[in-house]
Order: sequence, then C-alpha cells, then structure tokens
Amino acid sequence: MEIRKDELYFFPTLVSLYDLSILNLNIISEVVENTPKDNYHLVDKGKTDFVSDKKILDHPNLIELKQHIDSCVDDYRQRLGLSKVRITSSWSSITDVGGRLELHRHAGSSISGVFYPEIKQPISPLLFKDPTHSYKMCELYDTSVESTINSFSYMRIDPGLGMLVLFPGWLEHRTEVEIGRRKVISFNTEYNHLVV
Repeated sequence: MEIRKDELYFFPTLVSLYDLSILNLNIISEVVENTPKDNYHLVDKGKTDFVSDKKILDHPNLIELKQHIDSCVDDYRQRLGLSKVRITSSWSSITDVGGRLELHRHAGSSISGVFYPEIKQPISPLLFKDPTHSYKMCELYDTSVESTINSFSYMRIDPGLGMLVLFPGWLEHRTEVEIGRRKVISFNTEYNHLVV
C-alpha cells in the first residue's frame, strides 16, 4: 500500500531575477565607472558612492534604466501583495579582485535590488542567507547524501550581464572573495505613503 503525501513549503522568500540586457549597458557602466567613490566598511577592496550620493539612478543617462527598474519593482511588489513603493536611494559600487561584500541587510527598505551593468569575466556569486537558519537548532545534516534545498545555509545567484535581482530588504546577503571585478548599482525603496 502506497502512502500518499503532500509537501507544503511554508514562508517562502521571493527573490526575482529580471533580464535588462536590452538596455545600453555601455552607457550605464560608464556612469558607474565615472561616479566618484569612497571606501565603505561593507565593501572590502572596493569603493562605493553610498556614503556621498545615494541617488545614482537620478543621473540623466540612467533615466531609461530607472524606468525599467521601477516597472520590475512594481511587478515584484504586486506578486508579494505589498503596497506601492518608490526608490528612495541608489548607489554604485566597484569591487576589485580579492575584495568582498560583507554580510548585511538593507534596514528600512521594503524591496531592495542590485543591477549588474558589466561583467567582463566571471565574478563571485551573490549569496543570500537562509533566514530560518538561526532557528534550526537540532538539524544534523547527512553529509553522505546530496544536499537538499533545506540543508543550504546560503542560496547562490550567479550574476549575469544586465541582470536585476530584487529581494526583501531584510534578507541578509554577501559575496565570497571576489574572483573578478564586480560593478553594480544597488537601491532601496520605501512605501509611497511613508515618503515625504
């Protein structure tokens, strides 16, 4: 007699990938390259304009990119059932070989994102930490069998040219030691009714 079963994945975390490679990535990459940057404690062996500008998506050469990102953010928030949001801060970062992005989250942001305008050689994956990991106090995983989605502490995304990654701002993420030169635009959002 066969035992019938159903599997329910409770509390899933939606991370969405959008392909924006249709845009003129050379212009976007040039803006990132030419925007002045400083050191920042979360970016090892890299620089960012997070501390100074926080509005790179308002650059006149990035109007089309921002429109596409706005459209993707709206699609993502509808699938989550969230109220309308708007981008409130945006910045760019460049990390050299051997650098890395420290584990962090985007406090105060309902939806956050990262966009990859240039990938000339492979770069290290973006790693998202399992938000349930700290509650799993009794799991001892069987290392003699293949890992399952339930046994991963981190889920990885291998960045692609023109890829936009959207995720909840509370979801912690990082990179391992960089194997290439990482160039990104990142942003945060807030609910429309909270923005003055």
